Amino acid sequence: MTTLVPRPLSALCALGGPIAAGAVLGLPLGAAALAVRATMLPAIYFGVMALMVPALYIGITLIGRAPPARDVALAVGRAARAGGLVWLGVAPAAAFVLTSIEGRDVISAGGVAIVWAGVAIALRVLWDELAMSQAPAAAKVMFIGWALVAQGIGGRLVVDLLS
Repeated sequence: MTTLVPRPLSALCALGGPIAAGAVLGLPLGAAALAVRATMLPAIYFGVMALMVPALYIGITLIGRAPPARDVALAVGRAARAGGLVWLGVAPAAAFVLTSIEGRDVISAGGVAIVWAGVAIALRVLWDELAMSQAPAAAKVMFIGWALVAQGIGGRLVVDLLS
């Protein structure tokens, strides 16, 4: 059962999480890197989402399991909120750890792990919200393939951002 959260708070969590995570990832590298990463990580997150969600909806529809578009939009919103909440939750600890580490490669590896944690939770929430556990096998395979492609696109952009 999903809980209703006021829309402004949901939007704040969905947008604030990637901003906070990006800022934390740029914190060890100075003000310019902080500003760039705080703006680019949300752009990547929401850009990949805008690019890939229509493909998910089309794929689910072609398989014959077409939920109403409104339900998919609400599910995506809840998933974005969940990912944002993860990033907001780990931001303080990540800031402490990343600022006390020497070495750009280690900071980049930690950054990829932080970004992936938020995305993994968002994908899990989307899976649950779309009731994929009760879906036919073809829909499950399509969702997993879609998630891997989305992570591949986003992961490449995040690695480029962090290097």
